[in-house]
Amino acid sequence: MSLSRQLVALLGALFVAVFVGSFALAVHGTRGYLSAQLASHAQDTATFLGLALTTRGASDDPLIAQSMVDALFDRGDYRRIEVVDRDGAALVARELAVRVAGVPGWFVSVLPLATPTGEAALMAGWAQRGTVRVQSHPGHAYRELWRSAGAILGWCALTFAVALAVGIVGVSAVLRPLRAVERQARAITERRFPVVGELPRAPELRTMVSAMNRMTTKVSEMLDEQSRRADALRAQALADPVTGIANRRALDEQLEALAVQPEGSGPGLLAFVHLGGLRERLARDGVAARDRVLADLAARALGFAERHGASAARVGDADLALLATAVDGVDARAFGAALVDALALGADAAGIEVQVGIATFHRAQSVGALRAAADLALRTAQGRSGHAFEVVVCGPTDPLAALGADGWRRLLVSHLERGAIALVAQPVRAAAGDALLHHEVLARLPLDDGRMLAGARFVGMAERLGLGARLDRLVVARVLDALEAADTAVVLAVNLGAGSLLAPDRDHWLDSAVAPRLRQLGRPDAPAGRGARLVVEVSERDARAHGPATERLAERLRGAGGELALDHFGHGARAIALLRLLRPAYVKLDPVFTAGLAADGDTAFAITAVAGIARGLDVAVIAQAVETESARRGAVAAGVDGLQGHHVAPPAPLDPDGRGELGR
Repeated sequence: MSLSRQLVALLGALFVAVFVGSFALAVHGTRGYLSAQLASHAQDTATFLGLALTTRGASDDPLIAQSMVDALFDRGDYRRIEVVDRDGAALVARELAVRVAGVPGWFVSVLPLATPTGEAALMAGWAQRGTVRVQSHPGHAYRELWRSAGAILGWCALTFAVALAVGIVGVSAVLRPLRAVERQARAITERRFPVVGELPRAPELRTMVSAMNRMTTKVSEMLDEQSRRADALRAQALADPVTGIANRRALDEQLEALAVQPEGSGPGLLAFVHLGGLRERLARDGVAARDRVLADLAARALGFAERHGASAARVGDADLALLATAVDGVDARAFGAALVDALALGADAAGIEVQVGIATFHRAQSVGALRAAADLALRTAQGRSGHAFEVVVCGPTDPLAALGADGWRRLLVSHLERGAIALVAQPVRAAAGDALLHHEVLARLPLDDGRMLAGARFVGMAERLGLGARLDRLVVARVLDALEAADTAVVLAVNLGAGSLLAPDRDHWLDSAVAPRLRQLGRPDAPAGRGARLVVEVSERDARAHGPATERLAERLRGAGGELALDHFGHGARAIALLRLLRPAYVKLDPVFTAGLAADGDTAFAITAVAGIARGLDVAVIAQAVETESARRGAVAAGVDGLQGHHVAPPAPLDPDGRGELGR
């Protein structure tokens, strides 16, 4: 029971005790008064009747006594009147049964009224010839007591109601600051840090609220400072200080991560950009002028890369690089021409020539071969005058490259209409103890020739063709089917893309197709706030780009019994701020960081800082793409909570009944 209810109950009990006592005393007093009145009335009547009968000589004439007694008794105010001689023999006796109209029998039984007998001597001269005895009838007294008790009870009830209402209002006013502190405490458990604006008047409560505000502010400032330090470490390790974009180390780690992924990355391209004439600009105008031009062109390259789902890095004094993965259906020559056009305006103003070399790949298996191909393309472009680009193919040709956008659309629509999407589940295990945390469900596209395309090959294309939401919903429905059939300890995670985040009917889909089924899948044995059986993963890039939509998704998921998590985490500036905004169940580090943990001390130090901040916010940190023993050791040393990758456990088919590998 809440404190306010306890206080109200205590006040109510005190009021009840006071009013019951007051009511009892009032009724008892009225009853005593009426009993005294009955006694007085009986005695007065007996005295009067005794004198009257003595005066009229009724002791010698019973008829006179009878007529006088009848005259009094017929008024109905008496229960019994009798005249007896000195030997006790009755001369006259009249008696009326006690019947009280308008008063409940239980009331008469609970509050009986005594009817004392009044006596007077019947004289003849100086000798007593008899006795007159009178008992008053209690009917009128009972009616008066019933009326008085009702009036007293009504007044007590009214007073009790008014006093209780005033008490409730008073308790509510006194406890209002405590409720604000309670909301503040709940928010802190949810990794939010609000400050109570209105301080209470009571000195004790004011001190407590002020202390809570100071603590909340200090914790928030501490987390902000840690976030800034983590961002600074990330920038120091992976960002170029002049341009602010990624540095050569970050690009190398991205390429290494692509190379070690067992399922490949899907088709992509690596573009090397040389800014011809930048060194001459340095010699002529100095470092500051050179850096301004370089920063402008790097910003243009970064903007172009983000629009095309790529990343940008500075890899030399006058060289940039762009890496795009999972870009099925993208014309590399059109990409090169668009990149040159994007940089040309700034380059022309600075007297710079842009030369671009692009190497396309079907599957990045050799970093050296990919770099060599991009280098060859760049040297070819540098042999031409003015802005230029060249494209070469690295490795075997992708047999699906000839499909084009229309071919991909026909292929994907056909599979979606038939529900011909296969699912596999990859376990995620604790870094310490190897306990099973959850399974991530990955989509596969079966082809007619027996091949099974990994998600990297077709998910990005589905997003670009506007089919991402349709694919996600099919996968979620299948995952919910598996959860309903599986053991209650199984937790499955599924990815949602930007198409699902921004779908106009997203909320309706969640409320009608997901929430009702999720509410039936709770885990009563799980810790508070961690009972979800379904976790939806959203990439950090999508979460930053579509913040309000992601926040609404997180709220609706939690309301339905699910959880939100962040995938490919750690790239964006102020990434830690997303943890406080979205309150995810966990974050999965981008594979780039996992690849660098074993060999790069700076990367490991930055990830250790991120993991520490996340744990302070009750957010687990998972390293994915753990494909080697050295990567596992590096991730464990960095303090991550969970591990995912082929070295930990490979994906296995998601059984139709949800069993099999899921429980292991």
